[in-house]
Amino acid sequence: METTLRYIVIIAIAYGIGKGIYQSTRSRSLDYSIWAIIALMSAVLWISRGFIISSRIYDFLMIAVWLITIGCFVISRKSQYGKYLKSIAIGVLSVSLAIFIYWNIKAQSIVPTTLTASLKGYSTSRIAEICFYYNETPFWRSYNLNNYPNIKLLPEQYDVRLTIKPISANIAKLESITLIPKAKI
Repeated sequence: METTLRYIVIIAIAYGIGKGIYQSTRSRSLDYSIWAIIALMSAVLWISRGFIISSRIYDFLMIAVWLITIGCFVISRKSQYGKYLKSIAIGVLSVSLAIFIYWNIKAQSIVPTTLTASLKGYSTSRIAEICFYYNETPFWRSYNLNNYPNIKLLPEQYDVRLTIKPISANIAKLESITLIPKAKI
């Protein structure tokens, strides 16, 4: 779910930037609301990667936010619906950014907790990532796999040590990820 959402966001950002550049060069005017949406969307995506949120409601809300944001790029800016969607997108993205900033500030006063999770998978396609479960929800996070000689045996040989700051039952600030060798039985 998270990987699909990431690709949707990347496509929307690329489309928005391309469309914005094309329209501004063609009409010699700038649509500042589109650029604000792109900046807010990028900031929310960047800050949200530092959190582990295992609630499915969050996933559905984020999909709705991204669909509204993509709708801003698809619907003409002269349309009344386009103006409404831009206002809604800027408002929702601003609130999302404020919530993530609040969680970052709140996490400063929380003592970190260390958890050990099993390594469920990895990816070396474009970005080296590892997969682990937190509250029975899978998460993919980038991790440097260059120091591991036999990558194919990673899930059998290593576990993931997570240093987190739990904000609530389903939300945690991710401080660090480390691969540790599995304990031999």
